[in-house]
Order: sequence, then C-alpha cells, then structure tokens
Amino acid sequence: MCVKRDRNRALALCFVASLSPLGRLLPGSALRASGSWAFLVTVLALPVSWALGGAAGRVCSRRGGKMPPALALPLALWLCFYAGVISRAAAERLCQAVYPETKPYIFIIVTALAVLVTLRGRQVSLYRAARLVLPFLASAMAFIFLFNLAKVSPGWLLPREEFSPGVLWGLVPVIAPSGLWLAEAALRGDGEEVRRPGLRSLLTAALGCAMTLLTVGALSPGMASQVRDPAMTLVRDMEVLGSDTRVDALAVAVWIVTDFAALALLAALARRALSLALPRLRGPGPDLFCALGPMAVGCLFAGAPEFALGPAPLINAGVCYVYLPLGVLFGGKNEKT
Repeated sequence: MCVKRDRNRALALCFVASLSPLGRLLPGSALRASGSWAFLVTVLALPVSWALGGAAGRVCSRRGGKMPPALALPLALWLCFYAGVISRAAAERLCQAVYPETKPYIFIIVTALAVLVTLRGRQVSLYRAARLVLPFLASAMAFIFLFNLAKVSPGWLLPREEFSPGVLWGLVPVIAPSGLWLAEAALRGDGEEVRRPGLRSLLTAALGCAMTLLTVGALSPGMASQVRDPAMTLVRDMEVLGSDTRVDALAVAVWIVTDFAALALLAALARRALSLALPRLRGPGPDLFCALGPMAVGCLFAGAPEFALGPAPLINAGVCYVYLPLGVLFGGKNEKT
C-alpha cells in the first residue's frame, strides 16, 4: 500500500512537471512544424503517445531494470543540461510577461537554491506537494478552458494547405513532455510495475491537444504563430462574466508552479542517475552538482529559450523513448548474467 501511494505521488509530480514543457511548446512549436495541420497532428499524437508510452513505460518500469553506470552518467549530464535550459527559458518568459526590465539571472539563482533545498531535504515532501497542488492546477486550467471555449472557431482548426510528411514533425512537441515520467520510472528502481502506462502519456497528449484547440481555434493559426506566447495572449483577452478583469496572475501562477516542479524533478532524476553512475560519490557534492550545474547552464547559455523550443524536445524524446528503454533492458540483462 505504501509503494502504491508513493507511485501515485510520483506520477502526480511527473504530470505537474510535464505541464512546463507542454505549455512552452504548444501550440507554437506545433504550428512552426505543421502549419495549419497543427491541430490535426496533435489529435494524431493521441494514439501515437498511447502506443509509445505503453511500450516504453512497460520496459522502463520492469522489475529489476536499472541503468548501467556507463549509460547513467550521460543521462545525468543531459538531465542537468536540460534543467538549465528550462530554467533560463522559464526565467525569460517570466521577465517578459511580468518584469520586462529585469534580467533573468536572479530568478535562475533563486530557483536553483530552492531546488538545492529539495535535494538536501526529504524527497517525499516534493511528491506530497505535487499531489496537493494538482487540484489547483486542474481547476485553473479548467477555468481558462471553459471561459475561452466559446471563442473557438472550427474553421481555424482545419488545414489550408496540402499534406506533406514534414507536418508530422509536429508530433514531437506533443509527445516529448510525457517522457518525464518514463525517466522517473526507469530511475526509480523499486521494481513496481506501472499500471496502464500508455494512459499516462495519453493524458498529457490530450491536454496538449486541448491547449492547441483553444489557442489556435480562438486566435487563428496566423496570430497564434506570430505572438510569442499564445496562451498568455488568450488569457489576457479573457472576459469573466462580462467583466474585463484580467486574470494574468492565474497563468503566471501556473507557470511558476509547473516550472519549479519540472526543475526539481529533473534535478532529482539527475541525482539518481549520478548515484547509479558513481555509487561511491557521497556527501553534498552530487546534490550541489545537480542543483548548481543547471544554474550555471541557465546563466551562461543565452540561447537556451530558442534551444528549448527547437532541438531540446526532439533530443529529450529520443532520450526518454529510446535511450532509457534500451538502457534498462541492457542493465537488466547484465544483472541476470
């Protein structure tokens, strides 16, 4: 019963964390890759994510599956680098939306220190917090969805150009965010089989599909692809019961919670991978590396926001859906021999 409770908390944290890249990638990345086919491609991503998530999830959570040290070290380095990219992208998005005259470094440093506290403390507290905050996030997203649904024009969701295989690249930003829970399952090491793994990926992809429907259908594909943050543009234009009361703070609160959850989860996963790669490494050193390493990447890598929208989702999808299952299989075979 305790293992089941811990698994549910872990899945809650993974779902909250996946909202960070999902909100940053959609619908912008899907529109750039698929054009007017963006919404239909996100619909196609539903069965694809269910199939891929189910296959990879069963492998990553298999009994006795562990990453070999030779494969765990590159994974730890990638997770730290990816956390740094997300940290810089999240800080710049917050600056542009709320503090336009502020540099992002202060937010990156403060977030890194908060992540360090979670690494040095009890990890179960982070999982419990995610379980508690999940209803708030669900209520906030349902509120935004319901008050903007009437603005959706079905005509904006239909393609206006001929189909070409290149539009399928729009699947990547929908599928990639759900890879976080695959990494958690692969590195957890408790041997507990995840039930209905395809459903986890399907729920994340369904949320991405709903976000694309709302933003593209309400703003039009042209406007949604031109503005820097379509979701924030939509929220700023919201009218609640005929009032022009602005609810920007609601979107910003969702940003802050999901971005911190993603950074804390990536740092915790990097710490686990580092312990597999270097089991003799003890003390505060690994925690400092996994918290301050991303901070250094975020402060020094000025191109992180563009990287987060371009190569990062593709690389992360390859890591989660290919590298992790192969690593777990390889590690499991080594244990048997």
